[in-house]
Amino acid sequence: NETFSEQTDTESIMKYSPTRPSNTTDSSSMDVTTLIHHPDHVVKLNQFNFRIKALERDIAECQRSQAELSERRAFLRLQLIHAQERILSLNAEVDRVTLFTGKEIISSVIHGADQNFSVNELKTE
Repeated sequence: NETFSEQTDTESIMKYSPTRPSNTTDSSSMDVTTLIHHPDHVVKLNQFNFRIKALERDIAECQRSQAELSERRAFLRLQLIHAQERILSLNAEVDRVTLFTGKEIISSVIHGADQNFSVNELKTE
């Protein structure tokens, strides 16, 4: 009975073990003998393989997330540059309106197209 049990364990271990090269030596047969003394090897090997696959999935997800965050950062950087340019142009227009002595001024900064504004109206906006 023990011989049959050992053969069954050996067969299941060989079935779930990583494939060995064709030029195996006697030390590899000792590995199988050693594995027979650890009956939970197959379970632990399956757990190990499951964990490796889970880690590979996590790594792939982190790489996707990193790419998405890089795209998002580039988009936000462009928005920040546009906002800074808009602020600079508005500040320049405020300076121009402050120094202007007339009652009406033509400005394209506020609405993006040339438009007549009263100086008092622009000072409040």
